[in-house]
Amino acid sequence: MTDNQDSAKREAIEADYSAARIAELKLSPIVGNYDSDHLKETHRRIFQDMPRLGYDDIKPGQFRSPVGENEDWTKDRKLQTQDTRYAVAYSNMDKKSTEALDSVLKDADPKVLNSLNTRDFTNKIGDIYSKLDYIHPMSDGNSRSLREFTGQLAKDSGYNIDWGRFNKSNGGRDVLVIARDISVNKQAIPNIKNESVLRRVKTSQDMLDGNRDLNDLLKDAVKPSRAIAFKEVVEGKLDHLKAIKEFPSLAKPLKSINALALQNAPEKEVKSAISIEVSKLEKGNSASSKEITKEIPKHVTQER
Repeated sequence: MTDNQDSAKREAIEADYSAARIAELKLSPIVGNYDSDHLKETHRRIFQDMPRLGYDDIKPGQFRSPVGENEDWTKDRKLQTQDTRYAVAYSNMDKKSTEALDSVLKDADPKVLNSLNTRDFTNKIGDIYSKLDYIHPMSDGNSRSLREFTGQLAKDSGYNIDWGRFNKSNGGRDVLVIARDISVNKQAIPNIKNESVLRRVKTSQDMLDGNRDLNDLLKDAVKPSRAIAFKEVVEGKLDHLKAIKEFPSLAKPLKSINALALQNAPEKEVKSAISIEVSKLEKGNSASSKEITKEIPKHVTQER
């Protein structure tokens, strides 16, 4: 078996087992404080099978070791939709990095995040994700761990991040990868030690110019849970009493829509009223209705 075949086999095994563990995680979420232990446990639960399958380079629930004092930790990124590569640089996971991680996680407070309108929440959750992604605390599996960690954090804060919308096509996956990498490299550039690495990362940022960063991209994926529940009720997908029990604030708008229906109001009037209520529930959300499955990243110029 060639190296490429070995790599493909490993990726397939990791994808299958991690998907099953992520499904379990959604059914039985971690009860934690969104601190470093919570993040470690998220990683442990997702990748717990890998060592017994022979992939003992993965250390479930453990942070990676620091790199050398004068070294930089980089990855070579290959996109699925374009035949080009570029560099992404992460923290060297030293004491400063672990202190920064603890500082970032102080903002991961559902009670505080719940008080934000959609626009501000989207920016804050994007900042939290990007800062954790730059720190890159695990040696492997950071992306899946961070998506589940921030997804649960959003849910506990009254919001939903539809990470799955980016996983429906190669173009969608590349759009998300590029958005993350742009945000990570912005943080990395001031901390890179080696001039050659710095030149390559800056060149990589030039290559990615014109694509969206993570905060911008998340405008398409973040919605308040109450707005989703409201839509599901009016579409007949969710019982209105169950929705009101979970989101008492839905009682008034649902009553208003129901009154229009009882009055046999024209369909156009009902749809307009629903649209207005959704806008109110989303509290300033600027999310696009564009299908991410049809989006592809802007052309990435080959690295010079």
